[in-house]
Amino acid sequence: MNIPAPGVYEDIPFDQYAAWNAMNISTLLHGQRSMAHLQTAIQRPVRKRTKAMWRGVLGHTLVIEPLTAMDKYVVMPKFEDDPLNLKANGSKPRNPTSTSWYQNKKKEFELTNIAREVVTQDRFDEMREMIRALDKAETAKAMLKGADMREISLVWVDPETGTLCKGRLDLVDEDAGLLIDLKVVEDASRFERSISQYSYHIRMASYIYGWSILCGQHLLPWLMVVEGSSPFGIRSAVIGQETMALGLAEYKTLLGRYRRCRETKNWPGYEDPDEWNLPGVGGPDMQNYGLKFVPEEEQTLS
Repeated sequence: MNIPAPGVYEDIPFDQYAAWNAMNISTLLHGQRSMAHLQTAIQRPVRKRTKAMWRGVLGHTLVIEPLTAMDKYVVMPKFEDDPLNLKANGSKPRNPTSTSWYQNKKKEFELTNIAREVVTQDRFDEMREMIRALDKAETAKAMLKGADMREISLVWVDPETGTLCKGRLDLVDEDAGLLIDLKVVEDASRFERSISQYSYHIRMASYIYGWSILCGQHLLPWLMVVEGSSPFGIRSAVIGQETMALGLAEYKTLLGRYRRCRETKNWPGYEDPDEWNLPGVGGPDMQNYGLKFVPEEEQTLS
């Protein structure tokens, strides 16, 4: 089903969702840089996940979809601690993961479990500790318990541009009218900056907008942020109305630019500045030249 009908879909595997031929917000945000960058993102959508992203994906799965975690992941035994893990001369290695014995066992294990993602025991234990921390945070615990819809896929038609759009929602509590987006990050203390830097308000605005078109309900946008390492600091709050209004305006602007590029078959790149200056020196602040695009996965974990 590469072109799905508009609607709300539950129990859709991510790979199937990703194959749907519709515009998602992660792709659209490349247009903040230039329309030429958006065109490239559409034509070459495959991107490799970093180690930091894998930690976030694992933690996200364990929180949002715990029953499916074992179908998606498998924990690698600690081959480095095995008594048979020796150098060719029979001595113990300084680096246990550098021996041929270890590398062969690791490769064999990965081939045996080719259908699942292989994670280390330390990483898996760390993510379980993160879940325990969430369970101790009263607000987070209550919100996770109340959300009866998880990993919801949306498909809608934007009424202003006719663009077929899609979105993947973490958690929805219809009774409370909440959309909860979980982020696993390195540092939750500065997350306000991350909202701007990674356009989380625009991402959330697209989800809220799509849900309202399909369901006629305006959900409250709630961000739950948890650090992916001890002591697993947690922050949780609704996104402010003014911030969401800015996010929705930018989302609609990007959709409008995308439609014009499709119609004209012209995907412009950067514009030249009048002159080069430091930000705030000798001319307008650089923010006026356009929003800076920073891929979410460069610094955040999910």
